[in-house]
Amino acid sequence: MGDQRLGRLVRVVALACIALLTGCEDGGGGGGGGGGGPDGSCSPSADRCPGETICISGRCESAFGRLYSIVDVSVSVPTTDGAGDAWDAFGGAPDLFVTVLVNGSIVGTSTTRSDTFSANFSGPYNATLIGGSDLVVEVWDEDVSVNDRIFTCSASPISADLLRGRSLRCNSGGFAVSFQIDPR
Repeated sequence: MGDQRLGRLVRVVALACIALLTGCEDGGGGGGGGGGGPDGSCSPSADRCPGETICISGRCESAFGRLYSIVDVSVSVPTTDGAGDAWDAFGGAPDLFVTVLVNGSIVGTSTTRSDTFSANFSGPYNATLIGGSDLVVEVWDEDVSVNDRIFTCSASPISADLLRGRSLRCNSGGFAVSFQIDPR
């Protein structure tokens, strides 16, 4: 009887060790490269893939060197600029647009939303992301002569942890930007 209990205990400990080594957590998260749950699956909504991987189509896959879409960019700004002045020479709200950059190169620019303190830009703004690169969303006020940069939201450097979260939000002093980062 003692040998049977010891045998079961050894099997339970061995299974627990396998789960720890492959990154399994509560049947969710991921194992390196192939998927993480007991059945090899993962969930993008609670991405627990390990290391440099993210959950894509139910499997843990390499996070880097793949195409991502920056979507659902939401912007809000205060009723006055950073100096407390009106946004435009004759008063009024700014004319908002966003620019998405990766490592300083523009990968997309939105259309302009005129005379508003908040706007949504659906995208997609597509970019191939590499570990350690910089992802920046700049918010601008379009003006007749020179456009004014209002606010910058950056993920620098890009990490697999950030990509597993699938979104980024930046806010400061009444300025706010949020967006989704969707793997393709």
